[in-house]
Formats: sequence, structure tokens, C-alpha cells
Amino acid sequence: GNVEMVGTFKNNKRNGKFTEYYPNTNQAQYIGYYKDDNRDSGWIYYFDNGTEWKKGNFKLNKKEGEWIYNRENGKMESKGNYRTGKEHGYFVTYYPGGKIKDEGYFYYGTLDSIWRGFYDGGNKEYVGYYNKGSKNGEWNSWHTLGSQKEKSNYKNGELDGAFVEYYMDGQVMRKGNYKNGK
Repeated sequence: GNVEMVGTFKNNKRNGKFTEYYPNTNQAQYIGYYKDDNRDSGWIYYFDNGTEWKKGNFKLNKKEGEWIYNRENGKMESKGNYRTGKEHGYFVTYYPGGKIKDEGYFYYGTLDSIWRGFYDGGNKEYVGYYNKGSKNGEWNSWHTLGSQKEKSNYKNGELDGAFVEYYMDGQVMRKGNYKNGK
């Protein structure tokens, strides 16, 4: 039979480098390091075809620092930073062709600060702000060909203030004012 896992135990706890393999193959599922049974230091996970799926560091079993995620064809899907196991700092996701899909910031696992989205062709899709996970401030979105689609304001996740929605030709579709989402 094939080897399922290779690693070292110390005092009945995983310590040091470990490699686990896909069943009945010589292909690694992951290669990573343990310290007293906790994932620690660098880890790399693989698809069953051998392509790198994701990689990053752990500290006491929690993601720490930059993590990179790839598609099965090897192209990057996303990357971002973690602190104590939560998304923290800049994150970016990519379309299969490699162009940026979304980018923005997290603060200990919640959306925070500016976020931008793009269509696969590269044109802007949206730009807006989050505060502790809720939409806050001005949000703008665009049609696929680049004309303004919507302009709105949010306060604590609720529509608040002027709102305008546009047709693709730039004509106003509807507009109004909101207060606390109404």
C-alpha cells in the first residue's frame, strides 16, 4: 500500500514536518509543520493534480500573515493577510484570466475601509466604504461599459441620504432620499 502520512511525534504530539497524501497516490495533500500538536509555521496545500492550492503560515493553529489561494490550473485566485486567524489588512481576488475582481481591507475579520470591484474586462464595477462590516459613506457603481449605474450613501449599513440610479445611457432612472434605510 501507499504511505498516507509522514511525520514525527514527540510526547504523543505532532511536532515538526508532516506530509499527508491523497489516498492510493504519492501526491501530497499538504506539507506543513506542527509544534506540540498545533499547526505552526509554513503550510502548503495541494490539489490532487499536484498544483499548489493554498499556502501561508500558522501560529498556534491560526492563520497568520499572508495567505495565497490558487485555482486548480495554478493561477492565483486570491491573497490576503491574517492576524490571529482572522482576515486583517489588504485582500484581493482575481478573475480566472488574472485581472483584479475585488480588493479592499479587513479589520480582524470584518470588512473595513475602502473596497473596489471590477468587471472582468477591467472597468470599475463599484467603489465604497465599510466601517466595522457595514456599508458607510458614499457608494458608486458602474455599468459594464463604464457609465455610472448608481450613486448612494450609507450609514451603518442602511441607505441614508441622496440616491440616484442611472440607465446605461446616463439618463436618470430614479432618485430620492433615504433616512435610515427608508
